[in-house]
Parts: sequence; structure tokens; C-alpha cells
Amino acid sequence: RYVAEAIARTSATLADTAKEFEVYRGAEASLGLIHLLEDPTTGAPTHAIIAQIGGGRVYRYRTRGLEQLTQDQVDAQGKPTGAIGREGGRPAVVLDEQVRPGDVLIMVADDANRDVTLGEMLRACNAYGEDPKRLSSEIARIARTKGTSGSLSALAIRIPEATART
Repeated sequence: RYVAEAIARTSATLADTAKEFEVYRGAEASLGLIHLLEDPTTGAPTHAIIAQIGGGRVYRYRTRGLEQLTQDQVDAQGKPTGAIGREGGRPAVVLDEQVRPGDVLIMVADDANRDVTLGEMLRACNAYGEDPKRLSSEIARIARTKGTSGSLSALAIRIPEATART
């Protein structure tokens, strides 16, 4: 709940600033957030708080399967219906997802979502799931080969094995 409220406050602040200063008029942004919560005894992540608003998606790759956790907040023409700074837009989606060692969480910007198929993303995960940096680069590379331009970004996070705390 705190995450959703913080995003709503940020969005309202940006919308208010845009009203005051012409240079910011129409300013909007998509946002993706992954916050890992750890078990206090082992230090291993057990949950991920995932927030998303605007044109982007979050996926989970687990045991050679890819699951889409969030949806783009866009209309039929691909225009965002939710964004930070958009008055009257859809609120952020906030999820609390269980994670386990070896899971890979992947946040992908709207351009790559549109141009990279789930099959291509799954093949990239199968090939590079052990190396989040390389996986992120591969998703971006696939999108670029299809002419993607704009806010291209992909970020992968691999959930580590538990290590006992002393």
C-alpha cells in the first residue's frame, strides 16, 4: 500500500509542476519497480514488491517457463492510460509476489514489449537466465534488430541462493 501511495504522490506532484511551468506541460513517465524483501534469518529474498504504471511489463522466468506478471497500461492505439504525471490516469499496479532462488524477474520497457515476442524472450531466458546482465542486453538486442527506437530498456534480476546470516 505504501508503494502505491508514494507513486500516486509523485504523480500528483509532477502533474502540479506541469501546471505551473510551461516547460513541463504534458510531462509523463512510465515506472517499473522491483523491491525484494528478505527473510531475516537467511537473508534470502522471499517476496518481491512489484509496481508498474504506464507502458512496461514485468515477467518472471522460473524453471524454463516465462510468466507475465503485469500488463501495459495502454489503449488500443498503444497510448498510455496510466503514467506518472497523468491526471485522471490509471493508478499503478502493485503486486506482492513470492520468489525463490533461481527466479529471474525481468522489467521491460514498452518499446521492447511491443517488438519482442514471448517466444523470443523465453529463448533469451533459456540461453542467458543465469546471467541477468547478458539477458537484459539480449532482450534489447532483439528489439533493436526489429527497428525499435525510443525508450528501449530491459532489466533482469536473478534471485540468489540463500546464505546463512551470522
